[in-house]
Amino acid sequence: MFGPAEQDGTPASLPLVFIRNAGQFRDDILFMVISDVGPVSFSTDGSAFRVISPENGQSALLTYRFEGASGAAAVEGVDRLDCEANFLSGADPSAWITGVETYRALRYVDLYPGIDLLYEGVPDGLKSTYIVRPGADPGAINIEYSGQDELSIGPDGTLLLVTPAGSITHSAPYCYQVIDGSIVEVRSAYTVCGQHVGFAIGSYDPDYDLVIDPVMKYGLYLKGTGMADAFGVALDSKRNAYVTGRSFPTPYDVPADSSGNNAGGTDVVVVKINPDGTAPVYITYLGGNGDETGYGIRVDGDGSAYIAGTTNSTDFPVANPLQAALAGQTDAFIARLAPNGTSLIYSTYIGGTGQDYGYAIDIDTAGNAYITGSTDSKIFPVTSVLHHTTLAGINDAYIVKVSADGEDLVYSEYIGGIIMDTGYGIAVDESGSAYITGETYSWNFPVLNAYQPAFGGYSDVFITKVAPAGYPFVYSTYLGGSDMDGGRAIDVDAAGYAYVTGLTRSRNFPTADAFKPVQPGLISSFYSRLAPSGSALAYSTYLTGPGFDEGRGIAVTPSGYVYITGITKAPNLQLYDPFQPVFGGGVSDAFVAKFVNGEVFPAYLTYLGGDGKDEGHALTVDGICGVYVAGLTKSTNFPSSDPYPDTFIPKGDGGFIVLFWDEEICCTPPVAGFSADPDSGYAPLDVQFTDLSSGEPDSWFWEFGDGATSTEQNPAHTYTGVGNYTVNLTVENLCGTDETSGVIIVICREPVAGFVADPDSGYAPLDVQFTDTSQNNVTSWSWEFGDGATSTEQNPAH
Repeated sequence: MFGPAEQDGTPASLPLVFIRNAGQFRDDILFMVISDVGPVSFSTDGSAFRVISPENGQSALLTYRFEGASGAAAVEGVDRLDCEANFLSGADPSAWITGVETYRALRYVDLYPGIDLLYEGVPDGLKSTYIVRPGADPGAINIEYSGQDELSIGPDGTLLLVTPAGSITHSAPYCYQVIDGSIVEVRSAYTVCGQHVGFAIGSYDPDYDLVIDPVMKYGLYLKGTGMADAFGVALDSKRNAYVTGRSFPTPYDVPADSSGNNAGGTDVVVVKINPDGTAPVYITYLGGNGDETGYGIRVDGDGSAYIAGTTNSTDFPVANPLQAALAGQTDAFIARLAPNGTSLIYSTYIGGTGQDYGYAIDIDTAGNAYITGSTDSKIFPVTSVLHHTTLAGINDAYIVKVSADGEDLVYSEYIGGIIMDTGYGIAVDESGSAYITGETYSWNFPVLNAYQPAFGGYSDVFITKVAPAGYPFVYSTYLGGSDMDGGRAIDVDAAGYAYVTGLTRSRNFPTADAFKPVQPGLISSFYSRLAPSGSALAYSTYLTGPGFDEGRGIAVTPSGYVYITGITKAPNLQLYDPFQPVFGGGVSDAFVAKFVNGEVFPAYLTYLGGDGKDEGHALTVDGICGVYVAGLTKSTNFPSSDPYPDTFIPKGDGGFIVLFWDEEICCTPPVAGFSADPDSGYAPLDVQFTDLSSGEPDSWFWEFGDGATSTEQNPAHTYTGVGNYTVNLTVENLCGTDETSGVIIVICREPVAGFVADPDSGYAPLDVQFTDTSQNNVTSWSWEFGDGATSTEQNPAH
C-alpha cells in the first residue's frame, strides 16, 4: 500500500544551513546556524552556541575562541544552497532583510598558519574538520572553551561539556591522511589544560595533508530551519510543502552575556520545502520584540502562503494592515507572504483590548482568508450589526474574514455563550460557507438546526456553519457527552459533510456506526462526520485511547478518504494494518489514521513516534499519493525507514513533516489527445481544436506550428498561409505531463482570373486603368495588352 520500497534506513533531514550575516545579526557575527536547540554563531575569532533546554527553557552560552589564531583568516561560505532566508522583523519594512544566502558549509582559511577549519552539518550534529597542510603544526590548534560547568575527557576519548541546559559531547577525534589514494589513520586524542583544548597527534607523514575530524553532538539533534514546533502544513499545486510553527527563543542573536535566561522571544517560522523533501526553498521568520507563533497555514494557486497565529509584540511586521498596532496583551494576526517568501502582501493584527488568539486559517478560491480562535476582548473588531456584536462570556470564539488583498474586513463576529468558548479549526467550502469547530463550556452556546441542541456537560465540541455573507448561521450544534469534549480540527467535502476530530473524556460521547463505540478510558480522540444539514451524524466513533489522546488534524480527499493525526499516550492501541505496530516508548506518539467513507473500520491506524515526546499536529493531502503529517518530535530515533519513504525533519527536539505514500489515492499523469475540425482545407482555414486528453489535466499548452500558441482547453485558430503545420499539445496535472502532435494541411485553391478596365472604349490615344478582380489568393500576374505590350503588376495602367 505504501511506496516506494527503496530505503537505506537512514533518517533524511533538511540540511543544516549556514546563514550569512546581511545585517540581521550582531555586527561581529559573520555566519549563523539557527537550530532547534539554540543558535550557533561564527565570528572571526571563534564561535558561540546558546544551548536551550526544551524541557525547562534553561540556557547556557558556550563560546569557543581560537586562541593564538592568525586573526586574518578568511571566513567563507561553501556550496551555496538554493534556499534563501528572510527576516521580516519589526514594524519597519525598510529594516527587513530578505534573500540572504545560505550555504552547506563554512570554511576558515588559514585559521592558524597552514591550517583550515571546515564546519558542516551531519545527521547528528555539527562537524568541524581541521585540514593541516604540509609543513603546518597541528599543535598550534588551541581552543579556549567558556560557559560550561565542567570540561573533561571521557574514558572513550570523547570531550564532554556539562552545562545547566544539558551536556554536549564532541566525539573522539578521527585523524587521517590520504596517501596514494588510500586512507591512513593517525593516532590522535584531545588534550585539556584548564579551559583550553588541543590535539595530541601521533606520527604522520608531513608531506601530506592531515585531517582532524571530531563531531560535536548536542544530545538533541539540530535541524536547519530553527523550527521548535510545527503546527500547520499546506501544499501548493507543485507539491511544495509549507510548514509553520514557532522558533526557539532568540533565533537571530547570540547575546554577549552568559546568563541562563532566554534573551528573546519566539518567532513565526515559515519553511517552504521542495517536492522531493530534500531541501528548503525558503525559510522566513516573522517576529517582533515579543513572542509569536504560527498555528495555521494555507497556500493559494500563486504560491502565496497565508499564516494565522498569535503575537504579543508591539512591533510585529505589518503591511497594508487593517489594524496596525497591538490592541491588548495578545493579538491574533493574519499574514500573507509573497510567493518567494521575501515580502508581505499584507499582514495585520486582529484583536481588541484583551487577549486574542488565532488558531486556524483557511482560504477560499478567491483568496479571501478566514480565521478563528478565541478572544476575551470586550472591544473586538466586529462588523456585524445584527448578530453577536458583544462578548458573551469570559472568552468567545470568533470568525474573521479578510479580503484577498487584505484591505477589507469582510465580516467579523463573536461566537459564544456565557462561559468560555474557543475556535480551534476552520474549513471553507466552494460556496464560501465557513465551518468552525472548537470547545465550549457554555450552556447557552448559540445553536440552530442542531443535531444536539442541549449542552452535554463540562465542555462540548461545537460545530458551526456560517453563511458566505457571515450571517446567518446555517447550523450550529453541540457534540458531546457529560464530561470534557473539544473539537480541534475540521474539514469539509464537496457535498457539505463536516469532518471533525478532537478529544473526549465522556463515556457517553455521541457515536454512530462506530468501530469503537465504547470509551477506551481516560481521554480519547474521536472522529465524527456531520451531515450537511447539521442535524444528523453520518458517522462518529471513539478513535484512540486509553491514554491522554487527542485528534489534532483532519483532511478529506475528493474521493472520500479521510486522514486524521493527533497524539496518543496509549501503549496498546487497537491498530489496523499498522506500519509502526508498537508504541515508540516515549512520553507520547503521533498517530495517523485513514478512513474510507461508507466503511466502519479504519483502513489503517498506526503509531508514529520514537523514544521521546512525539505529537501529530496537522496534516494535508496532495491529491496524488501523498499524505503530509506535521508535528513535534523530541525523539532521537524518530522513524523514517521503509515504509516511511520521506521524512523531512526527523530526530531530536523540533518540528517534523512526514510524507506517507498511499497508492490508493494516487492519480496518474494525463495522456494528451485532441481533434481538429477540419484538419485540411483551403487558406484561410479556420480550425476548431478539441481537447480529448484523459487523466484530468489542469493545464494546456497548444503550439499551432505557425508561431501562435494558446493555453485554452479548446481553442480556435485561423491558418492564413499555405503549408503543412505540426500542432503540439502539452497537458499537465499534479502527477505529470504528456504531449502529442498532429498535422494540419492547408491547400491553396486554383486562382480564378478576372479584371475590369476603365474605360473600356474611347478615342486614341486611350489611357486605360486595369484592376485585378481575381480570386483565391493570387500571388502573381501576367498581362498581355494585345498590342505587344505586357506587365506583371497587379493593377497596371496602359
